[in-house]
Amino acid sequence: QLQSVLEAQLCGPHTAPPPQSAGSGGGARPAPPPAPPHRTSTASGFIPGLGPSRDPAALAPALVLVKDFVLLVCDALEELGCGTGPLQGVLVSAGLRYHELLASSCTKSVSAVLSSDPLVAGLEVRTEVQARELFTMLGLPDRLDTPGHPTGTGGGAPPTSAGSSGGSGPQRAASTRTLPHRCPFTPLVPEVLRVVRAFVADSVPYLSGLLRPWEVAAAALHQRDRLIARVVVEALVGRMNGLVAESRAPALMWLVADAWALAAAAPELDLFTCAQAAPRAEQAELEAVGRQVQAQLSSSASAAEGAQEGEAQAAQIRRRGFRHAEGLMGNVQPGGSVLGVAAAAFRALQVAAERALLRLVSARVEGIVGEGLKAMVWTPSGPLPLGPSPYVEALLTFMQDTVASAGGVLPHPSYVFMCRTALKSTALMLLRLFSPDGIKGYNLFAIEKLAADVAAVQAFAASVTAGTGFAAGMATGTGGSLIDEFVEPAQLCRLLLSDTLEDVLVPELRRQRYPNLEPPTIVQALDKYREILKVGKEKTRFPTKKAVDQITKQLRGQMVTGSAATVLQDF
Repeated sequence: QLQSVLEAQLCGPHTAPPPQSAGSGGGARPAPPPAPPHRTSTASGFIPGLGPSRDPAALAPALVLVKDFVLLVCDALEELGCGTGPLQGVLVSAGLRYHELLASSCTKSVSAVLSSDPLVAGLEVRTEVQARELFTMLGLPDRLDTPGHPTGTGGGAPPTSAGSSGGSGPQRAASTRTLPHRCPFTPLVPEVLRVVRAFVADSVPYLSGLLRPWEVAAAALHQRDRLIARVVVEALVGRMNGLVAESRAPALMWLVADAWALAAAAPELDLFTCAQAAPRAEQAELEAVGRQVQAQLSSSASAAEGAQEGEAQAAQIRRRGFRHAEGLMGNVQPGGSVLGVAAAAFRALQVAAERALLRLVSARVEGIVGEGLKAMVWTPSGPLPLGPSPYVEALLTFMQDTVASAGGVLPHPSYVFMCRTALKSTALMLLRLFSPDGIKGYNLFAIEKLAADVAAVQAFAASVTAGTGFAAGMATGTGGSLIDEFVEPAQLCRLLLSDTLEDVLVPELRRQRYPNLEPPTIVQALDKYREILKVGKEKTRFPTKKAVDQITKQLRGQMVTGSAATVLQDF
């Protein structure tokens, strides 16, 4: 009768009861005969108000109390030699409903957090207590990463097999941090972490006692990561899609920074989750240290050294809890088990937000450049006005505003990637001018104007490179100067305006002077050449169409010969 009541009250009307299995005190037993009505009401009386009308936030604690009560009943029944497998099976099945209730409550909380954050500025920290909570307890970075310091100074360094964490980083930086301090993330980041931690704090009590000790840590991490994927990440992806639909690039930059900060705090979140699943003695010690730290922090400024010592002691206990949980799970390492899943989820979110931002920026760049190139005259009758074209001025204004907005918001690799993508989009559009689907023809007066436009964009790229230390800081994988992204259009303009165009027929000279230009690109550009021999009565220094066609023919022949030689070598 107790089993049937638990199935109805805990598992809900839509959850099938688990199959009966052998308990610790005996094998499976046949279903008991129906009990009289008065016994049914008596058996269900100890679980009042667990119906679907109860609020999830209030129902979850009641389920924990029922779980603990039933486990005590199971202990008593086992002492009497009765099998308790069916009852424990009901509690395991009820765990799904329990975590669904927690997730439902967390969904409401996360939605409220996202709706209240406009993603326009970083969180401002005004007190040392707030700073220690964010940068030590939550493990958030206190500044953007910079060249030479890819992870900033926050507590987001991944723990090693010895259980070390980045908890000491914020303590070292605390002496140099001035208040008020502007964080590299918006207010939603710590609020989301608090929601996840509250979920973990509610999840572990239900799992403890119900599962074997070495199963609690893995189960808690699994439930937490499931919440992050289905609630937190999905909510942030929904917010990202809304920002893309509204073309709000600055807010999307903050979302990238928030995802980066969440990924940086994920190792400390792992430590917290594992510490919650640690033995009760260590949990009690951790709680005592936390109370001591809060008391020291709130007493006076003279207690700062004692507070730092208490934080160090708390971090040591968390690391011990991490090692304990790691040992219970078979000494697994991050990347090969349930550890590190949260960081991977947040990094994937950061990548998705970066791609959405790049699509917005690239679309805007292509729109500006495309409209400008359509308005250009490609076969003018004389020299065009000096200086960059109007579309280049509009492009540089947009890119300057974008770079200024992103410079203090995006992590350095994301910032570099965005700048490179914007310049690469511009360069590709200029190269497509000479493709079969591009312009019908051009003369060298138009190329002189195009060269001035390219030079203006290169000057902008050089200024951004010099101002952010790209060459020194990004030499480990993302290249050097941003000018490199514009090297092909620059070399093509220099080639077309050269007085020795025939040098392209010498492979050694071509590779030396125009190393980034492939022969097919040169041939396509030369095919669209239109001669202009006179401006009024004065002759120009430009080559004739016949001379250019001869060079094009010979270069095309070299391409065919080279392809044939390659085939013979492969044969």
